Amino acid sequence: SGTSKNMYTMYFVNDKNLENVKVYYTDEFGTYEAEAVFVEKDENGNDVYSMLIPEFATKIAFSDGTNAYIYNVTETLKDRIVFSLVEHDAHAGDVVANVDVDTETLGDAMNVIMSWDVPEDKYTFVNAGLLLVKEEDYNEETFVRGTIDPSVIQFVPAKKYQTASGIHSVVVPNVAAGDAWVVCTFVQYRDADGVLRVKYSKITTGKK
Repeated sequence: SGTSKNMYTMYFVNDKNLENVKVYYTDEFGTYEAEAVFVEKDENGNDVYSMLIPEFATKIAFSDGTNAYIYNVTETLKDRIVFSLVEHDAHAGDVVANVDVDTETLGDAMNVIMSWDVPEDKYTFVNAGLLLVKEEDYNEETFVRGTIDPSVIQFVPAKKYQTASGIHSVVVPNVAAGDAWVVCTFVQYRDADGVLRVKYSKITTGKK
């Protein structure tokens, strides 16, 4: 593109078994194609690819010419974010909440990546956030209720990041080697009848 950009390595899992998938990103300079390089097969036999994406990308899209999977990016990207085509099915029309933990963050920190999508033609987005708790304090009965368990930290990104579809990373400080955190993304939305509902991602544990 002829512009100077800080590029980060991202990954995507072709868990829809699409052929000839191309990756595109959009930033302040325009929309460009990113080269997808095969890395390995995951535990389910799906092909995993890496690609270089600039840190200030605002949108990342995966397409085979017929299907399109689009992520809107709400903040500066970091290394090693993993994108799944199954978890972000553009044609499913359902609310999606995902979480990923980067335990290789340098220093005494851990990077947690939350992503979500609320189809605006069916629902009204309210907000999205993250639940975190140290593994030794994790209680399955109270974790997803957040405010009931004082051990659970509830993080909600700033209002400018609160969009119907987005990706946000949270740096957890003071994480020592051997520390483990249990994390979960949540997204609140209202259905067609105005009823407030909550969608939770899978609960994930990251150990430094």
